[in-house]
Amino acid sequence: MTDKRYPELDALRGLAVLAMIAYHLLFDLYLYYGYLIPIESFGSQAYARITACVFLALVGICFVISWERTAPKARLRKYGRRALIILGGALVVTLVTWIIDPPTFVIFGILHLIGIATFVQYLVRPLRKWNILLGLFILSTIFFLPTGELGTPLLLPFGILEKGFTSVDYYPLFPWLGPILIGMGLGDVLYVPERHERLEPFDDVQFPKWLLWTGRKSLWIYFAHQPVLLLILWMLLHN
Repeated sequence: MTDKRYPELDALRGLAVLAMIAYHLLFDLYLYYGYLIPIESFGSQAYARITACVFLALVGICFVISWERTAPKARLRKYGRRALIILGGALVVTLVTWIIDPPTFVIFGILHLIGIATFVQYLVRPLRKWNILLGLFILSTIFFLPTGELGTPLLLPFGILEKGFTSVDYYPLFPWLGPILIGMGLGDVLYVPERHERLEPFDDVQFPKWLLWTGRKSLWIYFAHQPVLLLILWMLLHN
C-alpha cells in the first residue's frame, strides 16, 4: 500500500469532529447556562449518535490502513503506545470533569473507549472483513443489555449502569465498540490491499484545506475542544 493520505477520510473525519463540537456547544449551553435547547429530543439524540458512529467507524478504517503500513515487528509497540497516550488523555478528562462537575464527571467517555478499543483492534485484526459481522453483533447489544441499574461501577465500561449513574460523556464498549469493528471490516473491503477504484474520484475533489487539517488532527481537537468551549462561553456569558 502506498504511503499516501486519502482526502475523503480526512474530510469525513473533519466533518464528524465539527459535528461533535457543535453538539457539545449546544449541550454546554443547555447544561451549564440553562438555555432551552431540546438536547434530549429524539432528533438531537439521533444526531449525536449518528455522528459518533461515523467518527468511530473512521477510527476503525484508519486503524486498518495504518496497520497495513506498519512493519509486523513494530505493531505491538506502536499500538500499545498509541493506546496508552489516548488513555492518558482520557484520564485527564476524567480528572478535569471531576473537578468541574463531580455529579456528572466522565468515567468512561469516548477517549476511554478508543484507548481500550486499540488493544481490542490488535487482537481482532485477523478477522479482517468479518469484523463487520462482529461489530454488528456488538452494536445490536443496545437492544438486549440489562436495563436495570446494578450496584457496582465495575460493569460501567461494558454498558451496564450503576445505580444512580450519570455522566456527560458515556461510551461503553457495548454497544460502541461495534462501529469501530464495522469500520475495520469496511477498511478491508474499501482500502486493503488497495483503495477500491470507486473511491479514486475523490482524489480530484478539492476539499478545503482547513477541513483536511481538522480531520488529520481530529483526536487532539476532540481532546481539547471542550475546555476551549467552556472557556469561551464563560468569557461571553458569565455574569
